[in-house]
Amino acid sequence: MKSWIKVLLSITVLFGSNAAQALELYVSPNGRDQWSGALDQANREETDGPFQTLYRAQQEIRKLKAKRVLQGQTTVNIAGGIYYLDKPLSFDLRDSGLNEAVTRWQGKEGEKITLSGGKPLTDCLPEQASVWSCSVRGLNLGPSKLKETGRIKGSLPGFELFVDGQRMRLARWPNEGWAHIKVPLDAKTQFTTFETIPLDENGLSQAHVHIWPGNDWFDEYLPVKTIDFGTNKITVGSETAYPLKSGHRFYLLNVQSQLDVPGEWFYDRDKERIQFIPPFGQAPQKISVSVQKNLMTVDGAKNLNFSNLSFEEAVHSAVVITKSDNVILEKLEIKNAGAKAIEINGGQNISVKDGYFHHLGRGGILAIGGERKTLYPGLHSIINNHFSHFAEIVKNLAAAIDVQGVGQIITHNLIENGPSMGILINGNEHLIEKNELHHLCEEASDCGAIYSGRDWTYRGNIIRYNSLHDIYGYGLKAVDIAKNTVEYVKSKDVIGVYLDDAVSGFTIYGNLFNHAGTKAIQLGGGRDNTIENNVFITDVYAIWVDNRWPDYKWSENQKNLKAMPYQSSLWRAKYPELQRSMNNEKWPEGNRIQRNIIITTKPDGRSLRYFLPYDNNIISDNLVWSTNGVFRVDYHLLDKQEKKTGMLWLQWLEEGMERNSINQDPCLTLTNNTVKFCDKSPVKRIGFTSLPADIGLIK
Repeated sequence: MKSWIKVLLSITVLFGSNAAQALELYVSPNGRDQWSGALDQANREETDGPFQTLYRAQQEIRKLKAKRVLQGQTTVNIAGGIYYLDKPLSFDLRDSGLNEAVTRWQGKEGEKITLSGGKPLTDCLPEQASVWSCSVRGLNLGPSKLKETGRIKGSLPGFELFVDGQRMRLARWPNEGWAHIKVPLDAKTQFTTFETIPLDENGLSQAHVHIWPGNDWFDEYLPVKTIDFGTNKITVGSETAYPLKSGHRFYLLNVQSQLDVPGEWFYDRDKERIQFIPPFGQAPQKISVSVQKNLMTVDGAKNLNFSNLSFEEAVHSAVVITKSDNVILEKLEIKNAGAKAIEINGGQNISVKDGYFHHLGRGGILAIGGERKTLYPGLHSIINNHFSHFAEIVKNLAAAIDVQGVGQIITHNLIENGPSMGILINGNEHLIEKNELHHLCEEASDCGAIYSGRDWTYRGNIIRYNSLHDIYGYGLKAVDIAKNTVEYVKSKDVIGVYLDDAVSGFTIYGNLFNHAGTKAIQLGGGRDNTIENNVFITDVYAIWVDNRWPDYKWSENQKNLKAMPYQSSLWRAKYPELQRSMNNEKWPEGNRIQRNIIITTKPDGRSLRYFLPYDNNIISDNLVWSTNGVFRVDYHLLDKQEKKTGMLWLQWLEEGMERNSINQDPCLTLTNNTVKFCDKSPVKRIGFTSLPADIGLIK
C-alpha cells in the first residue's frame, strides 16, 4: 500500500470526519524512511512506524500537498536523539503552512533533539603522550570553507573540531593571553615583537596571526609569510585593515609544534589527519568535525513553526531565513556554529523566542527586514532569548543581536559574557526594550553594549527599560618600547549605550545603568536625541556628549543623508527635525537630557561631560547626587566658547544651561534589576516615572 494512503488511513482513525483537514507525522532515530511516518513508534510487527529522517517527512508533506489532500494543521513530531545532516534542511514555498494553520516541526517535550552539521570521527587513537590522532582520509574536508568576511584570510581549516561538545582551538602561541607588536617596520605587513618567539622554522607553512593591528575594536586573521627568529620579526601575507601600532595584540595559531595543552588541535593536510589534546584530561567520548555550511534554510516560505530543537556544529550560520513570512522559531538551542546562530534576510514577521544561543563564532542573530526609504517595517521579533559566548572566533563587531532595516522588536533578552557588543542597531524604528545586558565588550574598547553610529537618518529607534550593568571593556593603556613593557587594563573606554559618529533621533528612556561602562551613555556628536528618565549608578561618567574630533569625516554622514528621501512627504511627517537647517553640522544640536537620576561614587564627583552648544539643546529636571558630597561637571559650550573642567554643581547651574535640576540624595535601593525609592525620595520633584519590574528574561 502506498505510504500516503497509509497516512490518510491513520488520519481517518485519528480525526474521523476531519480526515483531510490535518496531518501528524513522526520522526525518530529508530524509525525507517520506508515506513508511513504515521506512528510515533514501531508497531509490534515492525512493519510500520516513524520516519528516520526529517527529509523523508518533508517529502511526504510535499507529496500530499501536491495531491491537494492537506487543508489544515500539519505537525511533524520529532523524537529525541541526534540527527546528522548530510545536507541542510531546505524549506521553500512548497513547505508553507496555511494562514490559519501553520506547519509545525516540533521536538518532543522533555527530550533533546539535536540536528547536527558535524561528521563523527571514528578512526581515532592516542598517538603519543596526551595527543590523539584521527584519520580524515576520504572525508573531503578541503571544500569546507568559512565564509570570507574580509577578517579571515589565508588557509585556515575550513571546518572546526569538537570534542565532547567543546569547540577546540587551533594550536597557538602563546597558550594564554597575547603577544604584542613592538615596532611596526612598515604600515601594514611587518613588525617586531616584545616577546621572544619560541618557535623554529619547521611547521610554519600554515601559521596565521589573530591580530588587533592598530586599535582595540577590530581584530582579524591573516596568514604568516615569514618569521625571522633572530630579530623576532613577523611578516604577514596580507595587509592589515588598519596601520600597525606598537603595543597591540596578536597571537600565532595553526602551528603544529605548539600543540601542547588540552583543548588544542592541528589539521595536517598532507597526511589528512587531525591531531588534538582532549580538553578534559580523559579519553574523548565524541569527536566530530563541522562539515555542513548551514543546517536549515527557509527561502520564500511562510506560516512555519520550529520548536524544541537543538542545532549544532555548522561551518557558518546554523539557520538562514530569506524573504519569508510568519516563521516562528521557539525554544531552540543553537551552539558551536562557525558564524551566527540565525540570519534573517528580508521578509516579515519572523519571530525568535525562548531560545538559548551560545558558543558561536561571529555573533548571535542578524535580523534584516523592512525598507528604509518607505519606512515599511520588517516586524521581526527577538523575544526572551539567552545569549552567551557569542563571539569566539571574531572577537568584536560581532553582536549578539544585529538589527537592520526598519521596525524590529528586541525585548526581554539576556545578553551576557561576550567579548563584543551586545546589540547593534542600523536603520529606523527599532524597539529595544526590557533586555538585560552585562559583562560585554570583555576583550575590546571603544565598544558599546548597545551600539549605533554614523547616520543622521537612523531615527525613531527606542531604547527603553533595559538594564545594563557590570560592563568594563579591555584595552591598551601604555606602551614603553625602551623599557620593553606593555600594559593593558580591564576598565578601558567602553560604553553602555553608544550613539557614535553623529547618529541621531534616538530615544533612551527609563533604563537602568549600573556600572555600565566608563561612559554609561555616549552621545557622539548626534542630533535630536532624547535621554530621559534613566537611572545611573557609576564611578566614572554617566553621560558624555561630544562634538567629535577636528578631522572627523562628516562627508560620510552627508553621503548617508543624501541616500535617503528625507525631503519626501513621508519622511517630513515622520522626522520633521531633519528638515530644519543646521546651525553647525559639526555640533550636537536638538538633544534633550531630562528627568534622569545620576548617582556617582567617583572620588572627584565628575560624572557629566557636556561638549555642546548652549542653544538648541535642553538639559533640565535632573537629579544628581555624589556619595562623596561633591558633584562636578565638565563642559564646553561651543557657541559661547566657555570650557571648564570639574566645575562645581552650583557653578554649572549658574551658566544657565541646565534648569530645574536638583542635587539631592534620591534615596533608592537596587535589587537585581529593580529600583525602589523611599517615601521621602525627591524623585517626584523632577517628574521621574518608576521603572518596570519585569526587565530581563521571563522565566
